[in-house]
Amino acid sequence: MTLNLNYVNRIKEINHIAIPLIANSIAGLSIKLVDQAMIGRISVEAYGAIGVVSSLLFTIAGILGVLSVTFNIYGSRSIGQGDTKTFNDYFISSIFLNIMIGSLLTLLILVFQRPLMSIVFGFEGNILEDSLQYLPIMSVYIFIQLLLFTFSTFFKIIKDTKWIFLGSTVASVMNVVLNYLLIFGNFGFPQLGIKGSAIATVMALTTNLMIYVYLCRKHLRITFANFKIYINNVKFICNKSISLVGQEILEGGIFIIAVNAMIARIGDLQLSGYLLVSQILSIILIPMYMYSSSILTLVSEKYGTKQLTDLREYPRITLGLTMLFYLFLSIIFVGFKYEVATFITNDINLIHYAASILFFIILANVFNPLHNVYKYALQAIGQSDYVLIKTAIVNLMTLFMMLISIFILQLNLFGVLIGLFINYLVLSIIFKNKYMDILEGITSNSEAASKNRVC
Repeated sequence: MTLNLNYVNRIKEINHIAIPLIANSIAGLSIKLVDQAMIGRISVEAYGAIGVVSSLLFTIAGILGVLSVTFNIYGSRSIGQGDTKTFNDYFISSIFLNIMIGSLLTLLILVFQRPLMSIVFGFEGNILEDSLQYLPIMSVYIFIQLLLFTFSTFFKIIKDTKWIFLGSTVASVMNVVLNYLLIFGNFGFPQLGIKGSAIATVMALTTNLMIYVYLCRKHLRITFANFKIYINNVKFICNKSISLVGQEILEGGIFIIAVNAMIARIGDLQLSGYLLVSQILSIILIPMYMYSSSILTLVSEKYGTKQLTDLREYPRITLGLTMLFYLFLSIIFVGFKYEVATFITNDINLIHYAASILFFIILANVFNPLHNVYKYALQAIGQSDYVLIKTAIVNLMTLFMMLISIFILQLNLFGVLIGLFINYLVLSIIFKNKYMDILEGITSNSEAASKNRVC
């Protein structure tokens, strides 16, 4: 009975963190689609300019956002040890670090905006002018977003993620309303077009940040006596984030670009179909990322006090919950595959091709949740370097396997999908075994220490 009660309590604790994050992601994605629909009505050039600039800023913010992952790991560990002062010091230090990085990047973007758009992206004519209307206003995006990451992490660590949902929802709705007013000049507002879209985004994000600052105001007490601690913490966070940044660049950039490049050589229809289904897959995988985020917090906290039962059970329970969502959402999307594809595009050939490969892409990613859960669990206990090295090796082998499958065995897209399936399967086995080995080592050390005390 006690065992069942503990199991239920762990499920509640995991869901308490993850469910608001899942709801937040789904709401944000839905509003983003509405947002894009309004932007698409300005002009083709405007849509392209905003898309490229937004993608660039999102990518940079996403990579640098892993600095907050380090705060998550060590802040949670401090909470687990009952050391709230160290937790608050990490929080303030993380804010200082993000202010420094965000300010520097904002300045660089403002100074080099024209060569960035004209030389790096090759923009000219109307699309160049459109991007130069949008980018200066959006230059503060990374600055604000990095701070939002830190405050969001704060709420995850204290297990009060409802405020993330509240703040993000208010900001998202505000963004849509301001877009409607400022892009098109409705209800007497000036018709600002692209500038209106940028202003709406910055105002919405700033509002979100102000909400977070107000909610955390009691924890934002900065003392000059602690400045040396803040500086040392900034150095510590930067040092511990190196492998996490590498992981983000590898998985979120290099590997995806390489896979897309290989599919592009198969054919335009195959690439378009794969990218379309990838959008569907990103929705199916939302629970995986949100539950994995809860693992980062909970495992870090329990590792601080070496609570072995919790360290074993949290990843298992999280994986079970993640797979339930994965199967449930997969069944829905496979059942309505033609309707979903038609919602995204009106190209008949693309609709039929995307519908035909949807099940196989879902199957290729079936071990992705297992790999992701234990990847985060390992990062939570300080094994980020190990995760990066193993991921790099397996990804490289996977890409080599894909090349053989596509160009020698002529398996085309299915060669890519087989490679992805094996990639996630191998990483799952490696990460899970490593995690369990570390826990066994902790158990052995604890037993040896107990025997020594008895003797």
